[in-house]
Amino acid sequence: MMKALYYILPLAAMSIVSCQEEKGDLQKLQDERDSLSTLTNTIQQRILELDGEIAELDSTIKFTTVTLYQVEAQPFAHYFQVYGSVEADRNVTLFAETQGMIEEIHVREGQTVKEGQRLISIDDEVIRRNIEEAQTSLELADTLYQKQSKLWAQGIGSQVQYLEAKNRFESLQSRLNVLNAQLRMANLTAPFSGVVDEIFPKGGEYTGPGQPLIRLVNMNSVYVTADVPEDYINRVATGSEATMYFRSINDTVEAKVIQVGQYINPDNRTFKIKVGINDANGTYKPNMMASVQLKDYSTETAMVLPNHIIQQDPEGRSYVYSFENHEGTDEIGTVVKHYLELGHSYNGITEILSGLTGTERIIDRGARSVQADEHVRMIK
Repeated sequence: MMKALYYILPLAAMSIVSCQEEKGDLQKLQDERDSLSTLTNTIQQRILELDGEIAELDSTIKFTTVTLYQVEAQPFAHYFQVYGSVEADRNVTLFAETQGMIEEIHVREGQTVKEGQRLISIDDEVIRRNIEEAQTSLELADTLYQKQSKLWAQGIGSQVQYLEAKNRFESLQSRLNVLNAQLRMANLTAPFSGVVDEIFPKGGEYTGPGQPLIRLVNMNSVYVTADVPEDYINRVATGSEATMYFRSINDTVEAKVIQVGQYINPDNRTFKIKVGINDANGTYKPNMMASVQLKDYSTETAMVLPNHIIQQDPEGRSYVYSFENHEGTDEIGTVVKHYLELGHSYNGITEILSGLTGTERIIDRGARSVQADEHVRMIK
């Protein structure tokens, strides 16, 4: 047994030494590779520098010429556009509530009227006669009712006679109330102050219940209503900034959203908004069309680039090229490729979320004719 151990122990020691030697050789190989890699990078960098110096001195070498765009942080906002039309809460058509001949029209189209002012009178002679007749009958019915009440209180007469007198009195009273209401209807008055926009009948014509008489508009409080796609439901709120353009009068108005609808129309997947307008001069008319730009995103500082500078590779990744000039010269430089993460895009400008530090000089003209690590000449 001792002899077996004598032979086993040296073999184990030799195995440990062999493993240590192998690890040492591996580390040496790795260190040598790293050293060569560093040396290669240094050589490649020096070659680039030499190429630039040679290019500057050798007039026979042709370079792609490029122009540069300096990246800067600046405010950025994103808008989307919808279309709407002008509406007014007080834009109503007044209808006839009784029948008769148009006796007199007291206003003209375009005239400003006050609340309660008489607009149209309908012939009410028949109604007045009926009122006179009803009043006479009511007086008699009232007298009979009072007498019958006293008799009934004394136990004289029948209950039927008392109830008949009471019923006739109350019926005539109701009829008189109806006739007085009809008399009031025969005189059309303004329910609010505004402008007479249109008069439908002419004097002497016959009218009846439900026929339009006058359109009355108050334009001191108007707004634009628009349908907004459902996708923007969390981007628009009361107070959101809006810019409206009225093409028909070539007018632009800065405004704010005054109301956001809470209902999604299932037919077109939109919700309604109202944008307020200050229209003291009556410039904006009902149903006038407007394009509405709504701000749904903004930031005070953002790196942005013109859209035409940003390119895409076959995998759909966005990138730009920057210019890094060689030491000792401002004109000759190397092209560097930067992959980008993009944010919002609006009006030809795109927000850059990552991929740039903000100090780069981005290649503008000539960007689609160069490649990474290529030497190019910068022109102003």
